[in-house]
Amino acid sequence: MSFINTGGIPPGSLTDVTTEAKWDLGKVVFSEDGKGYRYVQFADAVAVAVGHVMTYDAAQANHYVVTNDRSDDEVSTICAGIAIAAVATNTTSPQYGFVQVSGYCDTVLGDGSVAAGEFVVPDSADGTADTMADGEEEQVFGMCLTNDGPNFDAILRGIL
Repeated sequence: MSFINTGGIPPGSLTDVTTEAKWDLGKVVFSEDGKGYRYVQFADAVAVAVGHVMTYDAAQANHYVVTNDRSDDEVSTICAGIAIAAVATNTTSPQYGFVQVSGYCDTVLGDGSVAAGEFVVPDSADGTADTMADGEEEQVFGMCLTNDGPNFDAILRGIL
């Protein structure tokens, strides 16, 4: 995988998770294949797996703290990106890394009911995506390209 406009971030570093911030939170980089990634801090209450739908953590003042622990507040209904690396739970230090925010993504975790061609939103079940319902249009973060099983391929949009 080769990259352009990465601001000095080596391609292999995109899946690194560290206990010290290496770049400014919110930094966005793009790869030559059209995928975009944002640098974030992971909330430390829950473990994160590749493919988890990440939302903004309403309990944090910083807008680039993300979690897969979906609550019912308005902030956690907005997708912050898709996890591209696993993150440990209950660490003593904050964890930092990238989430994917645009382009083709083949690891989105669904709730088991998403079909190809449907728009997707963060589900009420932690870390998963669901089909958009009426009134959820502002929460759409992508379009499902394959049937859910339990992960699906999607084109991510509107996360930047």
